[in-house]
Amino acid sequence: MSAILEVEDLRVDLAVRSGNRTVVDGLSLSVARSEIFGLVGESGCGKSVTAQTLTRLLPNARIVRGAIRIEGVDVAKASEAAMEKLRGGTVGHVFQEPGSALTPWMPVGRQIREVLDLHRPVDDPEGEVVRLLEQVGVRDPALRAHDYPHQLSGGMQQRVLIAMAVAARPGLLVADEPTTALDVTLQAQVLELFRRLRDRTGTAVLLISHNLAVVARHADRIGVMYSGELVETGPAQAVLSDPRHPYTRGLVAAIPTLPPSSRPLPTIPGQVASIDPEAPGCRFAPRCPIVVPACHAGHPAMSGKDSLRQVRCPRVPLD
Repeated sequence: MSAILEVEDLRVDLAVRSGNRTVVDGLSLSVARSEIFGLVGESGCGKSVTAQTLTRLLPNARIVRGAIRIEGVDVAKASEAAMEKLRGGTVGHVFQEPGSALTPWMPVGRQIREVLDLHRPVDDPEGEVVRLLEQVGVRDPALRAHDYPHQLSGGMQQRVLIAMAVAARPGLLVADEPTTALDVTLQAQVLELFRRLRDRTGTAVLLISHNLAVVARHADRIGVMYSGELVETGPAQAVLSDPRHPYTRGLVAAIPTLPPSSRPLPTIPGQVASIDPEAPGCRFAPRCPIVVPACHAGHPAMSGKDSLRQVRCPRVPLD
């Protein structure tokens, strides 16, 4: 299937007090129509910056190199008028904290209606708001439409946010850590909701999370992100059952099991370091258990025998 989102060799710098800081460097990925693509990795790997850069939501972010294309629109070169049509229209966003993303002094139904007025005018907007709330599993939607965000639970707030994100029938839904503040039961319900929306409407989903196990159960493909770039990508179940990159292996090994083991969970030593675009060598080398001197010399490229399974590590066999 054709791609709705294409990211090629993306570098993003943030303007901070100390100057410019590179937060994404060398990122390339694509999301096909009707696909759920999971983007995983530790905090600090650049996942959220990537999500917000896709529609230029970060005022202090600058695309230094590379390209982002959504439905053929070049995000780096598009006018602000074109971006306003893209945001909320072609692309819907679901953010980490629904309580912060929703406007506190406005009833949730009115917030959904604003999306409809801007991107998909309908003859009966009030009825459409109720239908959208019902679609995402909100009970008594006609009543809940008049509630303010603080009157709803965290799970209901997240459902409202999803209703807003899909109100314009976007081709791409960007869900950035959408289950962080929810309990396990609500996490499963929200993620299953994404699958149903994909199956019903054909919307592609870029699902961003630090939880590899959660994403693997719901995504078609997975991209593992480290230090601003992908280090492994492939079908979700293949990556989870047979991780190739040492970083992916570390993430999979740290997934808790049932029944719980008496041994402590393995950990990846160290932490994600700041990106230095000019530094040679593999960015994971300082934390890698199979590092050799050659790993510090040249920066490895993504490689594999086919386009479905790619790994950024010369020490990993490609069979």
